[in-house]
Amino acid sequence: ASSDAESQPYVSLGSSESTKKSAAPAKPFSTTTLANKFRRNQPISMVTAYDCGGGYLAACANIDMVLCGDSLGMVVCGESGTVAVT
Repeated sequence: ASSDAESQPYVSLGSSESTKKSAAPAKPFSTTTLANKFRRNQPISMVTAYDCGGGYLAACANIDMVLCGDSLGMVVCGESGTVAVT
């Protein structure tokens, strides 16, 4: 019988046994790789991550490029600017 945690539709970043079996982030995506995909007319996936956990999940999902910005302060924390998290 599986537990409720094992049936959740998201990846846990905790230290459970299932985390140890998760995929590792893909290898770095260089500007050369970007240029090659552009020349071949291949799609490039991009996403913004507001924190380390989001960046890790995007990397594990093989997203080509992840923008990690300081907009976390406004988007997640509700600050009036980004200075508080910069």
